[in-house]
Formats: sequence, structure tokens, C-alpha cells
Amino acid sequence: MIKIIESEDKNILLDERVALTHQYWKRYGLVPSNISLNGIKDRLINSSENFPPKKIWVAKEEEEVLGWLSISQEDKQTLELGRWEPVVKNIAQENVATGLLKKCVEYASNIQNILSCSYSCDKNSNKVFLRYYQNLFIRWGFKVTDEISFMVLDKWISGVNKNFSSDYKIVNINDIETSKISELSYNIFKNGKDRHMRLSKEKMDLEIEKKLSENVIADLSVAIKKNEEVVGFSIVKDRGFDYHIDLIGIKGQFQGLGLGTYLINLAVEKLSTKDRRITLGADKLNREAKKFYRKLGFAERHIIVTLERNTSLV
Repeated sequence: MIKIIESEDKNILLDERVALTHQYWKRYGLVPSNISLNGIKDRLINSSENFPPKKIWVAKEEEEVLGWLSISQEDKQTLELGRWEPVVKNIAQENVATGLLKKCVEYASNIQNILSCSYSCDKNSNKVFLRYYQNLFIRWGFKVTDEISFMVLDKWISGVNKNFSSDYKIVNINDIETSKISELSYNIFKNGKDRHMRLSKEKMDLEIEKKLSENVIADLSVAIKKNEEVVGFSIVKDRGFDYHIDLIGIKGQFQGLGLGTYLINLAVEKLSTKDRRITLGADKLNREAKKFYRKLGFAERHIIVTLERNTSLV
């Protein structure tokens, strides 16, 4: 008989969950399927420390762990499936994944929070599994909200580093009011091709505040000013397992002038000598952005699919 254990202890059955996750990613070709057992353990510990789980559910049959799922607080309105999709030993045991999801959905519904989750796939991922996985979430009322092409610096091809006129000045982003970065982001992305950034003004305020409060590399997260107007910015993060160019924004009439290239080069020049990969993301449908990043040496590795569910039970 399968029983589901609920816990707020981030270390509950840690080694068993690590082993199951390793087996799960390998079996279904999920990203990154080539990670070692210790690598998974390090990532799980890192995730638990940076995004503490509110709840962890573990499915067991006698002493065997068959699946697990964690949930963390993304923001005041949103819970995230712990940055770990439901991990199950065998997709044929659908009652395991269903039981875990039911607990998660009931918890989110009780506190009236939106549920968010994501998974990564590439050309090597098991297509039967991906269909199963997405159908499972669709049955529970989740809808795909965006698909991000995850890109990794393969070989840095330095773009043209334009010499700015005296009208341009680079300043630390922390020296700019957060509200100005938020307003600029809203105006840049509201009608853009990056679906995950088409946010209301209120949500953009929360998003930028959050981005600027988590693992920011201060000397590489900068804003560009022309005279006293902020016309562009970049946010670069140290996520422990990689360096991530989290967001770049250039005001419309200043695009195509080399400012975005300059911001990426600024980060890559300082980080390329380190022992970690440099990453960024672009909407799967944003061909112009992906073409731009490829010119600078970034290569697409996989797609990150994000789904959301409202608070009403199916």
C-alpha cells in the first residue's frame, strides 16, 4: 500500500530522494541526464537553501521510496513545485504522481495560491515521457505559460564593443531606483516576444524587486544612462552552479546600437575565466533574440517549459 508522508524538513529522506532523482533523470533523458549522484545532491541542497521548501511529500511503499515532490513560495501569490517536477520511480505507477499532485493542489487551494511548475527537455528526452508528463498536468488544470530556450556560452565570439559617447555612462544598478528599472522593464517587455515578461505593472514591480534581491553580482549588474535617462540595464547572478545573465533590457529607440552586446561582453569578459558555465534564456519563439545570442557564442541546450494552475480544484 502506498502512503504519502508530508514534512517541512528539507532533509527528509534526502539520500533516497537523491538516488531516485538520479535514476529518474537518467531513465527518461531529462535535463541534465548526465549529472552525477553527488551533483544532484549538491543541486538539491543548494535549491533547498536558496528556495526553502514549505512542504515536501514523499510517496513510499513499505520502505521503498517511489516518488517525491516539494513546494516552495515563489512570491506572495505563487507557489512553485520546488524547482523539482514530481519525481517518480516509474511513470507506469500513475497513482504515485497523482497522489503527490493531489496533496500539492489541495495545499495551494487552501491558501488561495497559484501553482507554478517547470521542466526541462531537449532532443534526447524521452518523447513518451514528455507527453505523459504534460498530459498529467493538463488534467490537473495546468496550462503552459511559456517556453524558454536555455542557452549556454559555447565559445565567446566578442561582438563589437562600441565606444560610448560622453552622453553614455555605466552605473551600478543598485544606484538606480528599483522603480525606474521596473518601469523601463514594463515598457520594454509589455508588447515584446518574451511571453514570461509580459507582466502587469504591479507584477513587473514584484518581479524586478525579486530579481534584484537574489544572488546578484553587483559589479556586473549595471545600468546604462544617457545624460540622466536610464536607457538599458542587465542583471547578472551567481546561482552557485552557474553564472546566469538573468535579464537584459534596452529601451526601444536605443536598440541596435550595440548596447546589449556591450552588456553581455561586460559580463562574459569577467566570468569566462571562471570554472562555471555562463547561461541565459530567451523565449522559444523569440528568433531575433536567439539569433543575437548565437552570434555572441551561446548555443541552445534545452527548453524550459513552465506551467501554471489557478487555485480552483479540478
